[in-house]
Amino acid sequence: MQATTTTPGASSGCRLSEIANPAHVVGSTCAPVIGEQSSCTLLCAETHHPVGVYHCSSGVLFGSPSCEVQGTLTHTVSKVTGSFDTAVRFPSGSSLQDSALTTAMKTSFAAAFGIATESIDKFELSTKSVANVQGNSNLRRLDTLKDISVIYELTASNAEASASLENRLASFSWSSAGSTGSVASQVFVQEMLKSTYIVTSIEATTPRTFEDAEPTLPETLEPRSRTFSMRAVLAVCSILILVVACCVGFLIHKSCCKRGSNECENDVSEAGKSVGIASRSIEIIRSFGRRPQHWRNYAVSDPDDMEKDPNCASVPLRDWDVARLHPHSCTQSKPLSQSIGEFSDVNGVPTQ
Repeated sequence: MQATTTTPGASSGCRLSEIANPAHVVGSTCAPVIGEQSSCTLLCAETHHPVGVYHCSSGVLFGSPSCEVQGTLTHTVSKVTGSFDTAVRFPSGSSLQDSALTTAMKTSFAAAFGIATESIDKFELSTKSVANVQGNSNLRRLDTLKDISVIYELTASNAEASASLENRLASFSWSSAGSTGSVASQVFVQEMLKSTYIVTSIEATTPRTFEDAEPTLPETLEPRSRTFSMRAVLAVCSILILVVACCVGFLIHKSCCKRGSNECENDVSEAGKSVGIASRSIEIIRSFGRRPQHWRNYAVSDPDDMEKDPNCASVPLRDWDVARLHPHSCTQSKPLSQSIGEFSDVNGVPTQ
């Protein structure tokens, strides 16, 4: 879809050329001649609805409406439109291509007003005149001087930004004769000079504003998506912290239980030692008063036997009246009556 416009500044209205008929566009509400400061839009198929308007300002048709699928979210935006004339000198050897000049001028314009290049919806250059002028070098080379007219359309983030932008655009002017101009124009001149373009004059027209609508793109929903992402990250971090805490608690519990088990084993071992000592003491008491040779019935018969058999050792008597070999003893025990008789014969004590 293309729109034809009259010369900027004229008030004869705007004309809309033929609409390239996509499947979802069936026409428009625009008159053959769109009046100054008037708007119109598209007619869409039943499955789509129009978003945005065409707006005629100073003989220039602004806006780029479209047919979007039913249910598409939209939001209202403020558009600032206008134009300015500028004279640019191309030093010898500089690029004269319109694309390079347009890119440099659009970038410098965005930097001068502190806006993103993406917010510039329209930035069209048209050459009014071209002349050769004497350059500043001593080689008598001629520079190229172009008088250019620029039409722009900007999207403001809100009404306050739109009003501020409108005021600064109204004072956008520059003259190389006195090197005077607004702050924005000075920045524009400096940025153009970085691309070897010398701006000699700037003269802007009064900007205008109008309300438009645009589809809500995924980028517009980015803050909401970012909030959801942050919540998801926090949830994952909380789960990880809980898992780590459970693992640490389990390890601490296991360490404590292991330490307690070791202490219990030590207690049992100490108790076993005590029982062994007590048993040995009882055995010694029972054997008290026997003659030395009787000790051999309950102890190692030969000290060398200990070296031969370390397991050969005396144990508590289990039955003194039964002569049997104790499973843990190296000698055979005698019945109690026989031992008492022998003890009496040796000591001269009569038996009862």
